[in-house]
Amino acid sequence: MTNIQRFVDDVTKLANEFELEVNVTRNRPMTITITDPNISLEETPEGQNFKLLASRYGLKPEDLGKTFWVRRTRYKIVGLKPSRPAYPIDAIRVNDQARFKFPADGVAEALG
Repeated sequence: MTNIQRFVDDVTKLANEFELEVNVTRNRPMTITITDPNISLEETPEGQNFKLLASRYGLKPEDLGKTFWVRRTRYKIVGLKPSRPAYPIDAIRVNDQARFKFPADGVAEALG
């Protein structure tokens, strides 16, 4: 077992003790994301931004948490970062929770 795998295993065990969720993406660079499943999307800074600013981007505040499809892959809207005007929408890929950035008009179109 590699040092990295031992580290990931230890982090996962510790996170489980605190009832946190761990997601590991094994591409380069490796990313370990730890989330508290008890925190709703609306409570995150990105979620709050989405609720406040969605209408400026052609979306509705209630679109937070909705899913959309791009190239046969399903994504879930988790927030908005106005500091990224070209790709302000934050989403996670549903099957593995990896994070992605999207243009607002593309998300609005995908939502229909």
